[in-house]
Amino acid sequence: MEVSLNHHILSNDAQTPMEIWKKITLEGNQSYNKGRIYSAESCYKTACYFAAEISPEDSSYEDMIASLVISYQNLAELYFSQKKIELALTQYQQVHKLLIKFYLQHSELEAMFPMLQQTMRKLGTELLAKTNQLNINTESSKHIIATLTGSLNFHIH
Repeated sequence: MEVSLNHHILSNDAQTPMEIWKKITLEGNQSYNKGRIYSAESCYKTACYFAAEISPEDSSYEDMIASLVISYQNLAELYFSQKKIELALTQYQQVHKLLIKFYLQHSELEAMFPMLQQTMRKLGTELLAKTNQLNINTESSKHIIATLTGSLNFHIH
């Protein structure tokens, strides 16, 4: 993935992916609030990239999960605001895949399991509220909501 950033974001070479993610997310939010949609989209896509690059050496597991969720929800919200429904829904599918991947990579942390379940159910509930608000009732949206709210409904052995 090609990542283009403003020079002031990366002014300090010693920044961790989490620090960069925070700055990019803030810049994306500021751009979005000022109606600079293309700039916001670029920042949010870059934030998704950096969220996936955050490691346990950089941050807590909880912060790693939160950065993924926030990044993809920001991008989804931007797409919903532009009436790009399928693109918005795709962001929820992507974060779901990344959270499953996260769990599989860190399955030794059994204490994370309930938090991941709760996170995915919350994502599904929030997506349901958003689709209801926008009168979206597609097969795709129903499937994604069902997937999120039913995620990780298996037991750890």
